[in-house]
Amino acid sequence: QENVHFLVYNNEDYIPGAGDSGEKWLHMKPDLRIEQVIARLSNNAVCFASHPEAAPPFFQNLLLNRGKWHDRDYEQTGLHGLQIWNGEEETAAAGLKKWRHLLLQGKRLFIIAGTDAHGNFNRFRQITRPLMAMADRMNWQVFGSHRTLVFHPGKATTHSLAKALHSGAMVVTSGPFFALHAIDEKGNTVQMGGQITTANCRLVVRGISSNEFGDIKEVSLYRGDLLKKTEDIILQETTFKNPHDIAINLALKVEPDQIFYYRAALRGEMSHSFRMQALTNPVWHGSGIFSERA
Repeated sequence: QENVHFLVYNNEDYIPGAGDSGEKWLHMKPDLRIEQVIARLSNNAVCFASHPEAAPPFFQNLLLNRGKWHDRDYEQTGLHGLQIWNGEEETAAAGLKKWRHLLLQGKRLFIIAGTDAHGNFNRFRQITRPLMAMADRMNWQVFGSHRTLVFHPGKATTHSLAKALHSGAMVVTSGPFFALHAIDEKGNTVQMGGQITTANCRLVVRGISSNEFGDIKEVSLYRGDLLKKTEDIILQETTFKNPHDIAINLALKVEPDQIFYYRAALRGEMSHSFRMQALTNPVWHGSGIFSERA
């Protein structure tokens, strides 16, 4: 058994987890297994795998028994999603690839971003060899560099924010505002995390940037086919009348035997050594019950 990091929001009770704290040398096993943590969650809590595809440095693995999430871990019932961005891009691509794979397997998992419990603030510092060496990097896991935007009409409370995270109506971004929703043929609005059950729908994508974050360079709309297990780009725009404020509308249709999800991605300029970008969570499209909690 290895220690992995696990984000839990809005739980009523404390959950112990000191396996990789170094408090008890030679006793580095996890206090609880993933399924045991999930079993302790209150009804209003949500949980996400923390930087799940980031392999720990050698000495952290050796001395603290730190590992990474594995395929079997994503199968745990009650897992809400993955924190694929936490302020660095080296493992972000691996996290995105894993999430796409899980979506195409029919898993209803969502992505979030943040700096989890790492206290690097404006600069990354970390012990690499105890009492001997430290790593020091600029613009790496900087506090607030990657965020989660949550769709939440009305006044927010701790419980209502956790409910919004549970629903999947959220976007991850390193700067620009980005959003996706659908309007079905009855005129109902379906937010990210929701399901369109009518044959026809219209997808609405909105992106807003600023001088600080720079121009929006590209917006892509992806469609995942849950029967063929493939994901394709169905729209890609690189020219905008106003690169700080874009809106895209696209009419789509599914046949009775088709099951899709849609998600959008925004790519912007480089700033402070990392790219301005954003990803939405999916909207599913199909009349059957096709998505499932992992």
